[in-house]
Amino acid sequence: ITPFANNGPFFGNVISNSSSIDNNTPGSWNGNIQSNDSFIGNNAGATWNGGIASNRSEIDNYGTWVNGNVTSNGNPADPLPANLGSNGFIYNAAGATWNGNVNGNSDFILNDGGAWNGNINGNANYVLNNGGVWTGNIVGNGGFGSQTQVVNGGNGLWVGDVQGNTGVVANDGAWQGSVLSNSRTVQNSGSWTGDVA
Repeated sequence: ITPFANNGPFFGNVISNSSSIDNNTPGSWNGNIQSNDSFIGNNAGATWNGGIASNRSEIDNYGTWVNGNVTSNGNPADPLPANLGSNGFIYNAAGATWNGNVNGNSDFILNDGGAWNGNINGNANYVLNNGGVWTGNIVGNGGFGSQTQVVNGGNGLWVGDVQGNTGVVANDGAWQGSVLSNSRTVQNSGSWTGDVA
């Protein structure tokens, strides 16, 4: 499959993708991705309405993602966090909006100054809210020891709970939420309103 660039309204699903998909300005993508082994990008000024069932590559959002649920992200065999350009990396940029949940993550989720509205269920690696606004819960956080972290940094705002944590939870911004059933370190160097149970 050759790279697919959408610049207008598109209605349809992708059953299996082995090359890049870009939704460019002023593109409007309406559809789901069943299986992705390559890069998916929603660029600034573009809108994507649809979810991703299986991702083993990178997903970048610079625009608006509506109903963007992601199921089964990353490669569980990879013992380290993903970096930009590698498999299992989900990136929400400054000024972007992502609405959706991530169910089953084995690598790196980064909200880098954008707005994220959604939960992370089943995380085995690094989740970072870096100066953005994130509303959602972390349920079932555990995996590769010191690499397993939930961090609210860069003066970010996070509203949500952490439940069932076996990794580090750290707050360097403003956090409104509780930690329920935690077996590792909780660190606060910002503003935190919530309980530990």
